[in-house]
Amino acid sequence: MKWTKILQKKKQQNPIKKVERNWDKIFVSENPNLVDLFIQLLEEKNIKSVAINKKDSSYTIFGNIELYMKNTDMEKSKEIIDIYHEQNS
Repeated sequence: MKWTKILQKKKQQNPIKKVERNWDKIFVSENPNLVDLFIQLLEEKNIKSVAINKKDSSYTIFGNIELYMKNTDMEKSKEIIDIYHEQNS
């Protein structure tokens, strides 16, 4: 009985699940330089973003880098990325 209460308490205290719900993927690329550029552009506008590198470490031609940001900043972020693509197409 004690263990079930402890496990239930731990499930309620898990902050990671709450954070995951507030972040959405906005961009995916094979080019790490482009993702870093977007991170810098977003930081200039005070928008925090996180890149998750899902590239294979042995064969770097496989996999992508995903860019995530808080879902409250999604519209501003899409505008910034769209403007960049328009200017550099």
